[in-house]
Amino acid sequence: MRERAITAVVLVPVLLIVLFLGGVVLAAAVALVTVLAAMEAFRLLRSAGHEGFAALGTVLALFVVLDAAHLSGIGDATFDKAAAIDFVEHIDDATLLSVLRETRRVLRPSGLLAIFTPCASHYVERMKSRNFVLHQTPGHIAVRDEAQYRDLLPQAGFDIESLYFSPSTYPFAGWLDRWLWKSPLTGPLFRFRLCIVAVPVNIASQR
Repeated sequence: MRERAITAVVLVPVLLIVLFLGGVVLAAAVALVTVLAAMEAFRLLRSAGHEGFAALGTVLALFVVLDAAHLSGIGDATFDKAAAIDFVEHIDDATLLSVLRETRRVLRPSGLLAIFTPCASHYVERMKSRNFVLHQTPGHIAVRDEAQYRDLLPQAGFDIESLYFSPSTYPFAGWLDRWLWKSPLTGPLFRFRLCIVAVPVNIASQR
């Protein structure tokens, strides 16, 4: 009964939107796909032994508060993915290396680490670091550039699989970033955010 209620909660608003935009036939197709997908999801959860979810219909994740540099109680090769979003700029190099090594330990061999952080080479971060017009964001004690992450990640057992830059979220500044970040001479000044996907070295070396 709870599974049907959960499916209905998801399905009803989706159907109303699709019905409004695309008509009855499309809404019926979406309904069929959604119900089949929900049935398969519950089947997979049961087969994996997650009867608690099947019974409650609500528990999708477990939140645990730990020191990221000392993940005691979490076994080796536990997770498929790890993410550090607006986090690494708040810790010094020694702490970051500890965090990265612990992350490497708890990731499965095929795991991925994603990092999203300000880039020190961007003109805004340069202004902040010199307190010129702008002031540094409180807690941002270690805003790094691309070269620093290329140095630190291998020390912790990671190789960079992909690295790209995200532009500023401000309209005109974002346009400048998109237009100029590839420039040979001034490009680093327009690399607003670093987006890194790193993999364990033993996996990267096989690719």
